[in-house]
Amino acid sequence: MKHSKVFKGMLPLINVMEIQTSLHTHSYKILPEIFSEDEIKKIMETINNDWNYRKDIVGEWLKYRNKTLIMTCYELALRPKEVCMIKLGDLDMKNWTITISPSSNKVKQGRKVAVPERLKSYLIEYLSFPKSQFWRFSDYLFPSLSNPYLSRCRFTEIFRKVLKKSGIYKYPTRGKHGNYSVYTLRHTKATEVYSKTKDAMVVSNILGHKTLESTKVYIHLSSMKKGYMEYMRQALS
Repeated sequence: MKHSKVFKGMLPLINVMEIQTSLHTHSYKILPEIFSEDEIKKIMETINNDWNYRKDIVGEWLKYRNKTLIMTCYELALRPKEVCMIKLGDLDMKNWTITISPSSNKVKQGRKVAVPERLKSYLIEYLSFPKSQFWRFSDYLFPSLSNPYLSRCRFTEIFRKVLKKSGIYKYPTRGKHGNYSVYTLRHTKATEVYSKTKDAMVVSNILGHKTLESTKVYIHLSSMKKGYMEYMRQALS
């Protein structure tokens, strides 16, 4: 197409137009925030250095459960309910995949996600705890001490406490909750994946979106992470 001609050093015009058009649909005010790499590290360090856990095997298990829970949500870009509803049988440690049940998300769409190397060590160490003690009455990957699996609300409480202890939590200017939430883990990973691959389809598949329309927001976040004005300047040059 004549108008999509791209000169060396320029971004494809059609891609820029798609991004700019979508930005009118998704205003800056409603674009989700994302964590920096240093903030993700600080979240893990905060749990590792937290002395409020019990000083026995139960406390150690709770600490590893919470670390693995958060890292699984982040590394696989899962919705909070999806990570809470993972069953032990959904984890295939031979092929290193996790099957996400369609009953665990609002779009009622199941999918299989690959487990990255960074997450494997967390899962292996977490699952080394005695099954007869911590998974005796549960088929779920992340049980609590009193229920077969952690609820989404309980996960939210755990994560908010970690954010507050780490100094990352942003107190709300309106509403009940701050800007950072469990969903920020999903938004962060999705943005990272798009920044790395520039492949909206793979991001859509990882996230379990029905259409690419829902995935466009991560294209915007990727652009603004690098500096959207500079991105626009390159497109206009």
